[in-house]
Amino acid sequence: MTAWVAATYVELPTARYGSDFLTRTVQFNEAGLPGAKTIPAISGPNGAGKSTLCHQWAANYYREQVAPFRRDGGVHRWEPTPGLTADVAPVVWVNLQANAQVAEVDVQILQFLGLGLSGVVRELSTRAVKAMIRHRVRVLLIDDVHLLNLTRNGGRDVLDHLKHLNTELGEHGGSLVLVGANLHTTSLVTDTQIAARLRVYQLKPINLDSREERERWSAVVRAAEPGLTPVLPAARTGFLDQHAQLLHDLSGGDPGHLITVLKEAAINAIITRYGTITDEILEASTVHDWRTGIRA
Repeated sequence: MTAWVAATYVELPTARYGSDFLTRTVQFNEAGLPGAKTIPAISGPNGAGKSTLCHQWAANYYREQVAPFRRDGGVHRWEPTPGLTADVAPVVWVNLQANAQVAEVDVQILQFLGLGLSGVVRELSTRAVKAMIRHRVRVLLIDDVHLLNLTRNGGRDVLDHLKHLNTELGEHGGSLVLVGANLHTTSLVTDTQIAARLRVYQLKPINLDSREERERWSAVVRAAEPGLTPVLPAARTGFLDQHAQLLHDLSGGDPGHLITVLKEAAINAIITRYGTITDEILEASTVHDWRTGIRA
């Protein structure tokens, strides 16, 4: 049960809006004229669920994109040119390393596609671009982009390289997607070439200062119920409503942290055989308490 709860993706309205934002932007880029495209980005505080949202979206997008192609030994394949077959890889995921260099980004792309890394370093960029075209990459998703350090030697080169990759992908209807913490505080939004094409969806905590915000928070809390009820036999429809204020206290109004709180509580409800979530179980869960700034 613990493994099932931990692996369950609980979609909240904030994540659904983010997924719709990615889908609309990528579809617009696919249909547009060749050239540099709009760059969608997912931003928010650490732990807000940015990567989780993008992993789920990328998995769904991958399945949609590979569906028309034949399967060969469990792998979808196509023919870039007559007589040449290649795996179909609609999404490439890169976790940007701190103080990354251009070559390291290209190496990660090639490694993701399962290609060799021998050869001259300065040719890696060309190889990475050609490989993405050959394998029908439609989305290059770069996570932890906030780690890009423009004050360090090579940081500006990496930023210029991202612009180059966006243009090369755009020639074939592809999209560059960026994910990172608090991107509004980074140099990405001040770089004229990036900022001109950057569109950011911000995951942020929900306050309870107005009736509209309280209603929005209640809707987020209720949306989490369907993902938990299969393991909570004593839970009834709307069972989380009565805990809305405490859940806000424990999560700081952050939807990403809310899911962590609820999963911890659901596991405790199973272990203690309560069969549902109570205030006592929430208070006893090993989660970050935003009222004290420490773990309970």
